[in-house]
Amino acid sequence: MQRITKAAATVAAGLLITTGVAMPAQAADPIETATKQSFTDSNGNSSWYHVYADDIDWSQDVGALYYFDGDYFSEDPQYSQIMKPQGEVLQSVAQNANDKNLVLFAAKTPSPASSANGWTWWENGTANAQWVDDFATAMQSKGNLDTDHTWLAGYSGGAELISFDLMTQDRSDWMTDGGAILIAGGGSGSSTVPSAANSHIPMTWYAGSDDGPGQTNPPEWSALGAAEEGSATYQSAGYNSAVLEVLPGVGHHGYDLAGLINQTTEAAATKTAPPTQTPEPEPTPEPTPTEPEPTDPPKETPPPSETPEPTPTETQSKTPTPTETPTVDEDDEDEDGVEEVAIDSGNPTDGGPWGWVAGIGGIALIGAGIAYFFMRRKKLAAIDEDTLETTADA
Repeated sequence: MQRITKAAATVAAGLLITTGVAMPAQAADPIETATKQSFTDSNGNSSWYHVYADDIDWSQDVGALYYFDGDYFSEDPQYSQIMKPQGEVLQSVAQNANDKNLVLFAAKTPSPASSANGWTWWENGTANAQWVDDFATAMQSKGNLDTDHTWLAGYSGGAELISFDLMTQDRSDWMTDGGAILIAGGGSGSSTVPSAANSHIPMTWYAGSDDGPGQTNPPEWSALGAAEEGSATYQSAGYNSAVLEVLPGVGHHGYDLAGLINQTTEAAATKTAPPTQTPEPEPTPEPTPTEPEPTDPPKETPPPSETPEPTPTETQSKTPTPTETPTVDEDDEDEDGVEEVAIDSGNPTDGGPWGWVAGIGGIALIGAGIAYFFMRRKKLAAIDEDTLETTADA
């Protein structure tokens, strides 16, 4: 990353020298992710904090989430979430908060450790609350954080700080809405007076049904009892959004801290996703006219053929034709004086008595024709002999 930054600076410097135009510097985010950042309040009390602000969309409303951990006797990371900024709990809460455009702050108590209770938020509660008030005011001013989306979350002794000292004072300089989440604690005492200025802010208590006396230090203290007392005190003071949820079978060390916090906070803004280049839809091609499938042209029906008149040799008529007697046409007499006989031979049909009659008539007609033929030949032969004899005589 350092090499890239130097290269970019070199290119920018080159452009500045070459063109003579000042290149505007890219504005840094007002608040960036960091660990163990020091802060000193107006009374001179100092402590440090972790801040998580990855992928915050600073172009929109940005809220805040302040987390206060429970008591611990050792600064070994296994005893406190605040000592392991890369731990699973803080990382989960940070990711969820950043996704909601909330910056997460997780601070270490400014109070020194006591021999009886170690590092706590609730001992020296008034002074610790003043450190938180100055710190939150400074962060709100630095990041222009949205006071309507500001959340408090505390576990055990951290929850006690919220109910005893933070919500009992007007915090409108940096918190006008959002909510408070109190896990495994959050009690009240005889001198606890909730501030009317915060009565519209929702408060949610989570306490395990098994988180009673003997679960933590002091041994006589009950987280469940504290949550029941504290929620009742705020409800009586007009905090209509103060609710208590008892978690069955959960002891003091069995809370899903990240899950409870993440499910309760609300987004400050809907983050704008980076623009993605959506490919332009391809133009829909105009539908091409569909040509009808070629069909064979209708075959021309040939005109009905003329049926030739039946001849005697081709088709037999179903109607019997009466046989006519041969007649002698006077005009057909040739130069020799021989009469020609016109023969009309009928064509008998099969079956029936008329068929037999026509058959017999046809046979008779043929016989007559044959006889006539021979008689004609005989006559012609006789004529030829007479002609020869006459020629010879001459």
